[in-house]
Amino acid sequence: MVLVPYLKPQKERNAAVDRGYDITGMFYARLAGLYPDLEIGWRYWFFGSYQILVVVAYFYYVLAYVIANVIAIKYMDVELIGSTLCFGSYTYTYALIALTFYIKRSKIDKLLEIIGNELYIYQCPLSQKQLKIRNEETTRAKNFGRYSFFVPCLVALTHMSVVPAIHGFKGEYSSIVNGSAPINKYTPLPVWTPVQATSGMSFFVVFWCQLCPGFVEFLIFHGSCTFFVGVVCVLVSEIKILLESLNSITDRAKYLYHVKGGRGSDIDNLYDDPIYQQCMVDCLKENVKHHIKIKEFRNLFQDIISYCIFFIFGGAAVTISTPPYTILKIMESGDTDKLYSAGVVMMGHTFLSVYLLSRYCKFGQNFESENSKLLEAFYCTPWYNTNMDYRKILIIAMSNSQKTLQIKGSVVGVSLSAAAFLDVIKSSYSLLNFLATAGS
Repeated sequence: MVLVPYLKPQKERNAAVDRGYDITGMFYARLAGLYPDLEIGWRYWFFGSYQILVVVAYFYYVLAYVIANVIAIKYMDVELIGSTLCFGSYTYTYALIALTFYIKRSKIDKLLEIIGNELYIYQCPLSQKQLKIRNEETTRAKNFGRYSFFVPCLVALTHMSVVPAIHGFKGEYSSIVNGSAPINKYTPLPVWTPVQATSGMSFFVVFWCQLCPGFVEFLIFHGSCTFFVGVVCVLVSEIKILLESLNSITDRAKYLYHVKGGRGSDIDNLYDDPIYQQCMVDCLKENVKHHIKIKEFRNLFQDIISYCIFFIFGGAAVTISTPPYTILKIMESGDTDKLYSAGVVMMGHTFLSVYLLSRYCKFGQNFESENSKLLEAFYCTPWYNTNMDYRKILIIAMSNSQKTLQIKGSVVGVSLSAAAFLDVIKSSYSLLNFLATAGS
């Protein structure tokens, strides 16, 4: 028996997927309902039901925000327009991201399985330095999941719960008055609701009915970002291990040489030994194969995440430029009370958008920077002491390393980098200037 046709239970666990799940911090995506545990039994029913609730909630809130956006524009309520645009942009963006996770579930499983089995295993055991690199990147991914949760969570809860709670304690249960927009701005989410808060009890019910979905959306915000960071950390660790492997290619060749029965020890004399020369060729072939595996893994990850990046960049300009514009218009009206309450909410939106964008671009830049070192690392191997077979493979490897690997968003093709982050900030500032000029 299945909950719904697209959500089928798994008969047995995959140990490699579970290892990849742990390495990338996918716990936070599971907590958000993006990647439910579908093992037969209570896990399937619990996490499957949770995912269905998330889907149903998104159906309602996407429609409710569309209605709220239309009403806000109809009544030309600046504060409401700003709030519905920002909150609505988050909802539209993360509804699409959640949908992407559900559609790409099988590919995410494959990605985690590759991580759990390791991308490539060398004949020579990893050195202590390489093991340290892997442990550091795994720790970085896990620490990001843990410690990046608190500050944005505090900001999100502040503008979703603290400001509405203040209105509630003051007895201001609804902002709706005669002639105003029929959307309550005093509740956690400025969205159309079939029931209005007209008393303390009804406000309390609406408060929690909106705060809980709002918090789950924050979990999706955090869970999808943690998944991205976790996989990028795996990519960075593999690139660093490849770089270190190229730097120590003579030691690896020496190891293989002794495994094959070689007896020499002086590195200068070993280059005259055809067995050692073949070991150098074999080691370089391993590096090329590792590089190919990294490319294939990156392509799979790109296929999963590209539309998510596009959605995030698409909404970022709106959620970064709209809050300052809203605050400017409220300042012009001279309403001090509205400025304080709306200011906290609006600046919270700006912080969350800039923070999220900076995390994606920072880790995307890390991957790009490490990848750009590959060409030089291949060239710096001792090719001048090797035979023609080694040099032929090296030329091919260097040719394939000339183009730096990047993580890009779909449609627009923008790469996640420091330059892209600055471009979005500049575009948002230009949009703010346009709105301010057009509205004056």
